[in-house]
Amino acid sequence: MVFYSSRNEDIKSDFKNALNSPLSSDGGLFCPSELKKLDINELKKLSYKDFAKKVFVNFSDNLDEFLKTLDEYLEFDTKEPFVIKKLDSKTHICELFHGKTRAFKDLALAPLARLMDDKKQLIICATSGDTGPATLSAFSKNKNSKVVCIFPKGKTSKVQEKQMANVDYGNSLVLAIDGNFDDAQSKLKELLNDKDFKEVIFKSGYNLSAANSLNFGRIMYQLLYHYYLSLQYDKAINVIIPSGNFGNALACFYAKQMGANIDKIKIVSNENTILYDFFTTGEYDLRNREFKCTHSPAMDILKSSNLERLMYYFFGASRTKELYESLEKNKFFKITSDELAKLKEHFIAYKCSDKETLENIKAYKDYLLDPHTATAINALDDSFNVICSTAEWSKFTPSINKALGVFKDELTSIKDYAKKYNYKLNENLLNALNSNTYYAKDIKVDEIKNTIIEWIKL
Repeated sequence: MVFYSSRNEDIKSDFKNALNSPLSSDGGLFCPSELKKLDINELKKLSYKDFAKKVFVNFSDNLDEFLKTLDEYLEFDTKEPFVIKKLDSKTHICELFHGKTRAFKDLALAPLARLMDDKKQLIICATSGDTGPATLSAFSKNKNSKVVCIFPKGKTSKVQEKQMANVDYGNSLVLAIDGNFDDAQSKLKELLNDKDFKEVIFKSGYNLSAANSLNFGRIMYQLLYHYYLSLQYDKAINVIIPSGNFGNALACFYAKQMGANIDKIKIVSNENTILYDFFTTGEYDLRNREFKCTHSPAMDILKSSNLERLMYYFFGASRTKELYESLEKNKFFKITSDELAKLKEHFIAYKCSDKETLENIKAYKDYLLDPHTATAINALDDSFNVICSTAEWSKFTPSINKALGVFKDELTSIKDYAKKYNYKLNENLLNALNSNTYYAKDIKVDEIKNTIIEWIKL
């Protein structure tokens, strides 16, 4: 398959190059030229691996290498990559957090790391909380990779920070910056197209790539689980997705376009309501917008990168370039009412305040919702819905304690909840929480480039 830049279809790539060079030279994102609709009846009752094979051949010829990457799921806690549980008669929860770092990012990053272990790579990731631990864990197994993880210090959960900063992954540089996720992601994009930086990395013997959902490989693995989820039902389902960078929602949309049994995609924002506002009004407006730190930190994002791929799908490269040049220059763009109507055929937007997040955790205390999944409760209605649960509760016990009126330290709370709910705790997570050794480097955003260069030359 050919992949095009979202801003210029003269810039092309194949699947492998889209993984190794995820940001096109014009700043756009590589997008598939076609989403082939598959016969859903032929996919039912297949194992996850056999199903994934049927989908993957539409993107790349490298099938044997791809199938080996799915063996990473054997290290998950469950037989299949996800587990479906019943919340009530009209609501199911798809638990996407049974990998090593207890977040849905494991489902894409664990196999993607294997797929990218064919050359010496410098992998950079910017994270709002979950991408960082999943990237560090996944790529720590790669003999050919070095990893740089950039996270906003003090703006993730304590467990997330410890998963990044208090574990020695051996091949990694962890940078705790004095900014927010948008600062980290902007610097990542800048580095990916910095010719001088890339030359230094190349001369050091490495290819430069990224683990964020800028990388289409992330989206491809995510659309697999959304499609497979839909195969578990005899009717079309509404999927509710707590959303920040829009990668999970985009992957769900791609799966729908390929024939998945999905009706509406319900995206939920926390108090950073940029996506809610856009899908409600058609305006993407960063002017005078305050970045808010919430109980659901992985959703604390204002620049939702993967929305650009959606704009390309519906409106083409020329219109997407126009919109994103306006966003970069004016911090604002607006689509027409007709364009917005096309999006609303597939997407419904909701929002959830911090107060409502805690109320939702309390209302469903028999399940133990993490604060991201708790935002999804606001999208429930009289229809049948499947919530994508993006992280395990154990990473966010202070928020759960606040919701339930519990006053205990974090480690004690985790163990108490695990005992009460008969829940087996993840050993890697507990090791991170118990570690008192700090391996991260606290730096300013403008120090990132030189810090990486000094490290890669060692």
